Amino acid sequence: MTIDIGQYRTDPEQRRWELPSWGHPLSQGVLPLFISHDDHLVPIGTAFTIGRGLCFAVSAAHNVREAWKREQRLNHLLFTEKLRASVELREAGFSLLHQRSTEGGIAFSFWPLETVEAAPPSDLVIGYPQFQSEFPTLVNRLSFDVPEIGRSVWSIGYTEMKPDRIPLADLSSGKFNLMRDYSHKLTVVEGTVQRIFTQKFASGFVEGACFAFDEEISPGQSGGPVMTTDGVVVGVNSATATAFFDQPTSVASLLYPMLFHQLRFGLTMGPVRMNASRPLIDLIAEGRIPTDGSEERIAVCRDDATGALSVSPRSPVATTQFVHDDFASFKAGRGATQQKKAIYRLRRVISEEDSGK
Repeated sequence: MTIDIGQYRTDPEQRRWELPSWGHPLSQGVLPLFISHDDHLVPIGTAFTIGRGLCFAVSAAHNVREAWKREQRLNHLLFTEKLRASVELREAGFSLLHQRSTEGGIAFSFWPLETVEAAPPSDLVIGYPQFQSEFPTLVNRLSFDVPEIGRSVWSIGYTEMKPDRIPLADLSSGKFNLMRDYSHKLTVVEGTVQRIFTQKFASGFVEGACFAFDEEISPGQSGGPVMTTDGVVVGVNSATATAFFDQPTSVASLLYPMLFHQLRFGLTMGPVRMNASRPLIDLIAEGRIPTDGSEERIAVCRDDATGALSVSPRSPVATTQFVHDDFASFKAGRGATQQKKAIYRLRRVISEEDSGK
């Protein structure tokens, strides 16, 4: 399915515009993210869906930190620089607001996430929504490439989500009507890729690989996808960085660090619970997570000390002056550190029948 995101621009030069809040096809793949706590739902940002058959939700790490603020036993984690890979939540949970068109109008459902885990060293989190077969979702295609310098990208997410607290009791009784009492804006911001940071942006800010583009995102867009103009997700909204560059700038986390991350998912059938865990790369190879094929261009290295696999991106030689380890390296005029170890490439096995021989 092709979705024309630019059709709602009132001017071809416009770099910020809104899509219809309800009923737009993109809203089945880009969803508002809520935290549930103290018998209320609180909007905290944006998430987007990936996966065919198995659906996962991707968002920004700092959205998860909102849960720690609401669990006293986890408050100390707010002062850690890096998100733990897995933290058990007892008093808070996460849900997506799903909407779909029906004959009677728009049907709304809060869709709980069963697991939410960090994907270090990236600034990303990946959740597994409760299994269901009734909610249609958009299958967003991923790219693990570093976006080209100067390329236009679309940053998408929800802004001005109101009210800031929804009582669960009122929602269950029908006293709170989502169509009448809740509102948000589905916002698109167009930017141009300016810089690539292969290690992190800055300590305590964005801790994973990322890129900068020349527009400011709004509160609530964090966790939403950053897409090329042909609809491929190349990053995830992380933060505004205007104070670092003295001009409108935002930072989006890159996807390549999570290529070997383990994804947890499961299914409950009556009294029986079945759980599984698979690396993202395996689900890509099976066709469950659609991509643009860029995983084949990623360099894979093995850490001699731990044996763990790590991935490194490639960038054109002509743009190396725009690629840095982090913001401090950029300010010092240093380019990115090049990988010196032996590297491997992932290759897709094609049968003679598929190759046309």
